[in-house]
This record gives sequence, C-alpha cells and structure tokens, in this order.
Amino acid sequence: MHRRNLSLFDKFLLGNVSPERSVPLHIEKPDHYYRFMPPLDTPSGEPEIKTDEQIHQMRVSCKLTSNTLKACEGIIKL
Repeated sequence: MHRRNLSLFDKFLLGNVSPERSVPLHIEKPDHYYRFMPPLDTPSGEPEIKTDEQIHQMRVSCKLTSNTLKACEGIIKL
C-alpha cells in the first residue's frame, strides 16, 4: 500500500511573521527559547502544511483536551 505524505504540498504562500512579544521577567523561559531556529526548520527542510483532514483532527483533539481540562477544573487545587 502506497502512503502519501499528506503534510507536504508543492505550492504554498509565505505569510508575514508578527513581531516577537515580550514575556514577563518572572516567567522562566524554556530551553528552546534561547536556541536559534531558522525558518523552515523541519526534518525535510520544507514547511509542514496540514490537510483539511489533519486540521479537522487537530480541532477534535483540542476540543477533547479542552473538555478534559474543564472536567478536571473542580477537582484540581493550586
């Protein structure tokens, strides 16, 4: 069975990158914040473009996560 790579396409349009926002000093930055990552820093060197199905599945996953967090809200204490 031939599997097609659904995340790469031949054509894409580059957009504008918004300016970096500042993070308050009291918030610790993760290690990757200090690492330079050039544009198109993916294993293939190409940007990953999601298909409509992949975007749909990501939304389903995010909705499940959101519902799970909401369900836990009443039992978690900080």
